[in-house]
Amino acid sequence: MSGVNWTGVRERIATLREEIADLSARLDETEASADELPHRRKYLLLAVGFLRGLLDLHLKIVDDVERELAPTRGDAR
Repeated sequence: MSGVNWTGVRERIATLREEIADLSARLDETEASADELPHRRKYLLLAVGFLRGLLDLHLKIVDDVERELAPTRGDAR
């Protein structure tokens, strides 16, 4: 694909790490406050676990993109 700024794509997707870190911190807060809602604790923790899994998937694609789009010798990307 000509005309694609692969370096720019790689840099922009790397910014997702900050957003994922923010969301992870929010999940930490939610998990810490789960005991304040004993009637919802079990379901809240199930949801937090699910959302952590989604964040892990997002981190995996960021890692994959960074690795695949990393500049190599003689690469004009």
